Amino acid sequence: TIDDVIDGVVLTFSDITQLKKSTGELRKLNASMQASKKYAENIVDTVREALLVLDADLHVISANRSFYSLFQVTKEETEGRLIYDLGKRQWDNPALRKLLEEVLPHDTHFDDLRVDFKFPNIGMKKTVLNARRIDLAENKKGILFAIEDVTQAAGAE
Repeated sequence: TIDDVIDGVVLTFSDITQLKKSTGELRKLNASMQASKKYAENIVDTVREALLVLDADLHVISANRSFYSLFQVTKEETEGRLIYDLGKRQWDNPALRKLLEEVLPHDTHFDDLRVDFKFPNIGMKKTVLNARRIDLAENKKGILFAIEDVTQAAGAE
């Protein structure tokens, strides 16, 4: 006013319709992603074959229930470790190392690599190994590494 006193109110309106719609869509997308993740985890844990997911540097991101059971190890002894350092370095096998280190850079895979491992607590394990490149996240690749225990089948031959 002329007396330099505020007399009235200034209101500003913003249309937040799109923001609310986007927030709702993000919530639905997040719920869908969580459900998909749980779905995939349940499938992996149901598979009888031992599975490891390795990052680009060949560190174990995760292992399934079959891996922990077959090799009698824990999550703490496995996740985050370089595959070659697992156990007493039994996985540091020259043939396996060569093939694993080619999967990501050359976008290759391998099937039916037969490797015998000797573990201090569980003895000899005859295995058939497979590996494939997988997409982990945006612009990140990894390796799905499958280990089939054929010890008993090999003993019957």
